[in-house]
Amino acid sequence: MGNIKREPSSPTPAGTKRTASRSPSPHLHESKRQTQEKIKKQENPGVYPSYGRIKACSIRKADEMDENPPVLRLNGALENRRKVEHDEDEKCVVFWMRMHDLRIVDSRGLSFASDYAARYGIPVIILHVFSPEDYAAHDRSARRIDLILRKLHSLQEELDELNIPLYTFKAEKRREIPQLVLDFVKNNNAKHLFGNIEYEIDELFRDLQVINLANEQSIEVRLEHDNMIVPPFKVLTKTTNKPPMTYTAYLKKLYNSFHNLKSWEKMVLDDPSYRDETGRVEANDKSAREQYKVLFGKEIPNEIEGFECHDKVKMKDLWPVGPKTADEILERFLHTKNRKDATEANPLGEGAEEDVENSRIKEYANGRNITTGETTSKISPYLASGQISTRQCFNRAQKFKNGYKIDLTRDTGVGMWSEEIVWKDFYQNVLCVNPRISMGHPFLKKYRFIEWEYNDDHLEAWHKGKTGWPIVDAAMRQLISTGWMHNRMRMTVASYLCKDLMIDWREGERVFARELIDHDLGSNNGGWQWSAGTGTDAQPYFRIFNPISQSNKADPTGEYIHHWLPELRSIQPPALFEPAKHLSKNEFQKLNYPKPIVDHKFARDRALSRYKKALGKE
Repeated sequence: MGNIKREPSSPTPAGTKRTASRSPSPHLHESKRQTQEKIKKQENPGVYPSYGRIKACSIRKADEMDENPPVLRLNGALENRRKVEHDEDEKCVVFWMRMHDLRIVDSRGLSFASDYAARYGIPVIILHVFSPEDYAAHDRSARRIDLILRKLHSLQEELDELNIPLYTFKAEKRREIPQLVLDFVKNNNAKHLFGNIEYEIDELFRDLQVINLANEQSIEVRLEHDNMIVPPFKVLTKTTNKPPMTYTAYLKKLYNSFHNLKSWEKMVLDDPSYRDETGRVEANDKSAREQYKVLFGKEIPNEIEGFECHDKVKMKDLWPVGPKTADEILERFLHTKNRKDATEANPLGEGAEEDVENSRIKEYANGRNITTGETTSKISPYLASGQISTRQCFNRAQKFKNGYKIDLTRDTGVGMWSEEIVWKDFYQNVLCVNPRISMGHPFLKKYRFIEWEYNDDHLEAWHKGKTGWPIVDAAMRQLISTGWMHNRMRMTVASYLCKDLMIDWREGERVFARELIDHDLGSNNGGWQWSAGTGTDAQPYFRIFNPISQSNKADPTGEYIHHWLPELRSIQPPALFEPAKHLSKNEFQKLNYPKPIVDHKFARDRALSRYKKALGKE
């Protein structure tokens, strides 16, 4: 197959705001005029500047945000919050459950709320707020909203047995949420509001407003760091006294924070709070049912307008919820073998064979990159929604290994999988330290002005799994069908979009956010920037995944491709990995499968040229 000539793409849409052109220089040695000239050169047919149709704030605003991260502002506001003493007028305590902590075991904010309630003999009530404006602003997927709704239904039943009401309401305008929540607190004669911190920038500013308003209204707000094993800004380098921004340095410094993690005993002796789990919320007295009968009678909706899930029945089967679902999925990962025929199966489905010596976690170091069967934990949707905590996952894996000694080596399954948990912490920390990355900006500022292709046809082909590269198309069709994708495939399709199609990584980040049932901003953003070469610990810009090489590594037998691309089931590797090249013209036409939309060699050369240009090397 010869090189495909570059087709002219659509120009940047008329009327599109080019925020970057009004922003100060991204480099200290550049004048404002030089920066504007650089942007002007990019504004030509086929290429659009990084801030064309992508949601991104100005460079100046992004950099100012980094200078005073919202999470540090929130920490300061919590330290200086108004303290309110309990008195006889306080009849209950409120816990505000968010999208990332849908559990009643090992939830630090809920545990503190429960302890406070027990201390004064008052009930705890739980609140969850639906915010469609937030869902839209953050590109929440309908499947993720559906998973959350199903979990809330399950929690309501579970809490009902504990005489604890779970009350929900919908906020039409997200700016009204802080006062609506405080009104709920006051209307139920509470004076203390508990919760767990969410690390996304909008949520941090929302909570700052909650605290400021609460201080004026004699309500005390207590928000806990619960979503990370080690809270942000705790892991610091010795030289700069700032958080390290590479994973290796973070992990090594994490060892120091955990006092080398040489033993469970030493860690607990020095700071047991890191891995300590809190128990289950305490039950209310039965009198709470009469006292708050209106709250107990509140029905949770089955869907949110604008976020209706079109395949609810399928999602319920693929991703079940229940009081013990996440725990059971983790236990299976620890104790059962790979189900070879479970490429598209319920993680608690039939056919699991217990085999501790050959369990999935034992084989994880070698099997994690294989796409066929069930080689990974599939715990991510439950971890992202907080149905199980990072501490629970980390602790249970370590206990499975040998009980006390910590294993974070890369040559064992337990060590490798435990490192994945630390990666989640790391990306959350990066998000907190550099809030600009959640505002549409790359971590590496030198890549702010990469010339990206503006080709909706290519973006659509990638999204729908019709690029002509089977491994890429199989992965994208898995995403569309299940709301989930194997991690190796996430890297493969991301590299293809950014390097082969030369489409802005933020387009892919947005597609993943809208499709994934396990979407997590820190991990999703970190993964996309890693693949694009713009992030912390990113692969070098010159490392470009080859679709054929990735096929051989991840799907050597072709089972994965055959499952998701039924039109190619008659073909075997190696022809399967590039059918347009290996088959005759007539044979290929019968497949009803597209030719590659770009030639890999051409795309690789183009990507190298674009990145070098952004770095001033060309």
